[in-house]
Amino acid sequence: MRPRRRRLLQFSSCLLAAALALGPYALAEGSRDILPDLPVPVDFQAPRLQVLEPPATASQGIPPLPQGIGARDMGAQAAWSWERSGPPPGMTSERRSAAVAQVRAVREALRRDLTAMAREPWADKKLLERIGLDYADSLMALEARAQAGDLDPEVRIRLLRPEHLPRLSDYPLLPFDNQPAPVYDRALNIAIFGSSANPPTHGHLAIMLRSLALGADLIVYRPANDDTARKPDLTAGRLRFPMAAAAAGLLAPFVHVAPLAWGTDEDAETHTFDLLAANPNQHINLLYLYGGDHHNAKTASGADDTVYKLQAKLADPNSGHVPGLHSVAGGLFDRGGIADFARTLTVFYLDNVGFHASSTDIRNGRHTLLPHAVIRWIRENSLSLWGIQPR
Repeated sequence: MRPRRRRLLQFSSCLLAAALALGPYALAEGSRDILPDLPVPVDFQAPRLQVLEPPATASQGIPPLPQGIGARDMGAQAAWSWERSGPPPGMTSERRSAAVAQVRAVREALRRDLTAMAREPWADKKLLERIGLDYADSLMALEARAQAGDLDPEVRIRLLRPEHLPRLSDYPLLPFDNQPAPVYDRALNIAIFGSSANPPTHGHLAIMLRSLALGADLIVYRPANDDTARKPDLTAGRLRFPMAAAAAGLLAPFVHVAPLAWGTDEDAETHTFDLLAANPNQHINLLYLYGGDHHNAKTASGADDTVYKLQAKLADPNSGHVPGLHSVAGGLFDRGGIADFARTLTVFYLDNVGFHASSTDIRNGRHTLLPHAVIRWIRENSLSLWGIQPR
C-alpha cells in the first residue's frame, strides 16, 4: 500500500473515533475536530515527489521518455531536485521551533475556516470532513519538515521584475512589497500555481499545501489576468485578486499572491520565467503546478500546451532564466486521466486531492468548496457573487 494511502486510513480511523466520542452534532456545532490535530509519528516517512514514469506506449510509436532528472534531461539548466541532505545553514533550535509554531498556526487558521463553514445552514458537512482529512494529511508531513529543520517561514523571493512595477498603478492589493530578497546560500524550492481563481477553492489550497508537504519552501499563487475573450464569465480581477489573497492568507506565510498577470495578456508559462528573471542571483528549483487537463502535447486548437511551452522557454536564452542557476519541472496533479507523450521536461506527479473541487462548481452553487475567508471578504465588501449575499 502506498504511504499516502496508509496515512489516509490512519486519519480516517482518527476521524471516526472523534465523531463517535463527540456525537452526531459535533460537526454541526463547529467542533474543532473537523480538522484532526494528529502528532507526527516517530516512524513517519516523509512523502516525496514522484517522477511520472514513461508509459508503456512503444507499440504506439511514442519514443521512451527520459528517466533521469537534471541536466541530461533539461539541457543547460541546473539539476532538478527537492531532496536535501539536512537542515539549511544557520538553522537554530529557535528557528526550528518557530517553524513548527507557524505550521500549527496554519492548522488553526484552516480549522477555524472549516468550522465557520460548518455553521452555514447550507454547508455540506460530509464534504468538509473530506477536506479536513486532506488538510490533515499534508499538515502532518509539513510539521515533520518543520521538526526536522527543513522549513523556514521567513524565506521570500522577489515576485515581480522591477520594470513591471508601473503596471500595478490600479492593482487592488497596494501597497505591494517588491524589495530585493536575500540571496540564500542554498537552492530554494519554489512552486508556482497559476489559476483563474474564479473563485479560489479549497482544492487550490489543498494542492498548495501538498506541495509544501512535498518540499516547497514557498508557493507563488498567480491569479490570471482579465481574459474575457477566452473566458467571458471571468469575474473582474479587481475582485478575484483580493479573494485569492483572502484564501492564501490561510496558508501564510508559505503562500504569496503574485501580480504577475496584472495588466498583461501573457500566459502563466511566460510569467513563470518572469518570476525567475526577478531573482537572477538565487538558485531556484521551480515546480510548475498544473492539472491533467493541460498535460497534452497540443491544445485542441493545435497550439503548444503547458509542457511544450515550458520546454520552449527553457530552450530560449532570452526567456528570463539563468541556466545552471534556475531549473524548472512540471508538477502534475491529475484531474481526470493522464495521457503521456514524448517530452524532455521532467514531470513529477502529485496525487490529486481527496475531494472533487472546481471553481465552476462554486459558481453553480456548491459553496462549501469555497474557503470561508473568501465568503467573509464578499460579505464585508457588500457584494453578491455566485448566490452568496451580503449580510
